[in-house]
Amino acid sequence: MSTLGYLQKSQKAANEQHKQDMQQFAADENVHKIKIKAAEKVLEKAINSSITTNSATKPTNNNASSVAAAQQALDALYHKAPKKAPWKKYYTQDTTIEMLQVILQDNPNGTLVLRDEVVSLISSFEKKGHESDRGFYLEGWNGTNAYTVERLSRESVVIDQVCLSLIGTTQPGAFSKYIRGSLNNGHEADGLVPRFQLMVCPKIDRYVQHDVKPNETFQKQVNDLLEKIDRFQPNSFSDLRKKDNYIGYGFSSEAQTYFNNWEDELQNRLRDGSLPHEALGNHLAKYGSLMAKLALLFHIIDLVSGYLDYSNQNFIQTENVLRAIAWCEYLETHAFALYGVEKKWCLNRHH
Repeated sequence: MSTLGYLQKSQKAANEQHKQDMQQFAADENVHKIKIKAAEKVLEKAINSSITTNSATKPTNNNASSVAAAQQALDALYHKAPKKAPWKKYYTQDTTIEMLQVILQDNPNGTLVLRDEVVSLISSFEKKGHESDRGFYLEGWNGTNAYTVERLSRESVVIDQVCLSLIGTTQPGAFSKYIRGSLNNGHEADGLVPRFQLMVCPKIDRYVQHDVKPNETFQKQVNDLLEKIDRFQPNSFSDLRKKDNYIGYGFSSEAQTYFNNWEDELQNRLRDGSLPHEALGNHLAKYGSLMAKLALLFHIIDLVSGYLDYSNQNFIQTENVLRAIAWCEYLETHAFALYGVEKKWCLNRHH
């Protein structure tokens, strides 16, 4: 089963769970409405009994306390109104920006936008009335920013953290329009293209027919790993650094040295004028965070696989930092190709 296959299976289960949750919510809401009506009748009766039918008779303290108690009971019911359970969204494919915002409100850990043709999504940002969609996708790259949508036509949408991932394919020719637009501070130079950090343009080799039976053992291992990652809870590790409700992992001492040396080299390359053009520099400038995120992902894989002893659980090890650096170097060769830099220059730099 592929990774997307696992997501599809998981989303199907989440959809079924949501269906059950909504059925339970409907039942709870119906009971709650009946309780509200009953409490309103009690309050109405208490108020009526406190109003004397004889102008010479004054309301008693008992009547006043009955009204207060009935009002308090009704207020408590209002505060205990049943709430809809969030709908877990592993991914979405065809959604308006408004619906995507609602999805993210219920999924603070993020969701994946899956598009068979990425350019069709980007081009939709150019349609009249969708100019702000692009900015929202830019906002979702960091994964931690809060976002509030307030419109007269609908309820406000408050997103604790906008966390978006995007996966898809495209034709190099179709995407080249956006590459060209990002050059020389063109109209596409707003940081959207550099956010496609895992973008690759594979070399097309000679076609060879393959008829190989799928490795079921390997497929099961991958599926088991994805399930463990899906269930992973950072809070289960007691020694993690916490700040502003975020869990913090750190590098081991040796891994930190490798990271510092690598980032020093990267930052100096961004400043010394050795890169062919500014747009490529803007792309590589995001590799500092990319490398750290990849190292963290590799660390989590080790955690859920049981490869780390307790003393190393909170610290990303050198092996995963070096693995992340290798990934960045590999992705850089593709970035050079996508930005139109001669392949020979790229190969000389990394091979």
